[in-house]
Amino acid sequence: MKAFLVHQGILEPLNEEAMKEIDDKKKKVEIETKAHSAILLSLGDEVLREVSSEEKALGLWNKLAAIYMKRSLANKLYLKKKLYTLRMDESKDLRRHLDDYKQDYS
Repeated sequence: MKAFLVHQGILEPLNEEAMKEIDDKKKKVEIETKAHSAILLSLGDEVLREVSSEEKALGLWNKLAAIYMKRSLANKLYLKKKLYTLRMDESKDLRRHLDDYKQDYS
């Protein structure tokens, strides 16, 4: 998501210092709105329900980080269980299996 925001030239709202450097209020609002919209458009329905109350891109980003970047014991145990029960589907090739593994655990 960060790479997409960089590509679109709207990463500033995720950095308070960068937003302070923009003097033009109209440009500030435009960049904030674009970043907020870009993040919302990339979310699924379940996640969208959890973060829909956030008005600013930075608040949205922080709420998503709080939800998905937790390092709680429950998350660690869940990931360990997934790892220990991981089995390769024989109908898939090894590269596809590794891609699926990396996607699930990153």
